[in-house]
This record gives sequence, structure tokens and C-alpha cells, in this order.
Amino acid sequence: MVSVAPNLIKLQDTSNVTVQGLLLEGSRDTAIVVGNGTQCTVVGCTIRNVGGQAVSLSGGKKSGVV
Repeated sequence: MVSVAPNLIKLQDTSNVTVQGLLLEGSRDTAIVVGNGTQCTVVGCTIRNVGGQAVSLSGGKKSGVV
């Protein structure tokens, strides 16, 4: 598998978003990027075969990974 996508999910300046129960694989960089999000959560996802981190959370409030 060759991926050209740097990220699979990118959320910027969002609030009250839940990414749940997904199988995500094959990105060139971080799979899920949440920038400046409020109450954004990643729950029960399987993330594999990515070139960077599984999840990146930056600059937000009350967000997390379960």
C-alpha cells in the first residue's frame, strides 16, 4: 500500500466532534490531527501503518483520546 495522504482526518477550530470506532491506516504523517478543537474525542479507533503519530491534539480544550 502506498499512501499520498498526509493525514486521514484533520479537524481545525471545531467543537463537540467524536471520531469513534474507525480503522484508520496508511497515512504519510499523523493519522488524526485536531488543532484548536474543543471537546473533540477519538474513541475506540484502531490506527496502524502511519508515518507519524496516531493522534495529535494541539491548542484546544477538553479534548482527548480513549
